[in-house]
Amino acid sequence: MNTLQIGFARECYSPDTPQPQNGACLGTSVLTDIYVTCVALREGEETALIFSNDIRNFSSRFAEAFRKEVVEETGIDGDRVLICCTHNHSAPDNNYYGQREEVTDWVERICFPAVRRAASLALADLTPVIGLTSGTTDVENVAFVRRYFREDGILSSICKSTPFSRAPFACHETEADTQLRALRFRREGKKDVVLVNYQVHAATALDVHPDKICADFLHEFRKVTEKSGE
Repeated sequence: MNTLQIGFARECYSPDTPQPQNGACLGTSVLTDIYVTCVALREGEETALIFSNDIRNFSSRFAEAFRKEVVEETGIDGDRVLICCTHNHSAPDNNYYGQREEVTDWVERICFPAVRRAASLALADLTPVIGLTSGTTDVENVAFVRRYFREDGILSSICKSTPFSRAPFACHETEADTQLRALRFRREGKKDVVLVNYQVHAATALDVHPDKICADFLHEFRKVTEKSGE
């Protein structure tokens, strides 16, 4: 007998004060809202949470504090709390959490309360799964991973695990996985939950709107996806 349940919640955490973005830019107003999304999964007595965030990346300090907030709110083991981000450059730069007052204020006053709400609401939304379907499609034109081949042959990124090199860049690494993959969970009496995964460097809106907070093209992606599922 299938006992899998899934729950979903999304909470806005757009800042209401100017925020540094990507280190050098300053977002002075909100173009489109940014969100934290939480998916809760339960099988029998076992529960896990998956968070997706409209932000660029996590500093270890931010991730540790994020997970602590979730554990305190839900009582779920921190090892069962997965935290993801969309690599959105047009969001507040949480690398400055604990270092710059405006970022720390946004995180503690707006971001983390939204995270707590999303966790609680996703758990309250847990509903039995009555079916699961999957699909793939090619998205070559929007699949991109930012890594570089250097002239000394080293493939580098910003990850600490990559070999260090000061040699000039030779070219981008272009062999990103171009397959978009989706899992669709059908639920009893409630809307489906769809999980989507693909490789992308979400840094397009910052060139056009360098002073705006927004969710980049993920904003439009969500609208289209949700409309198609109505």
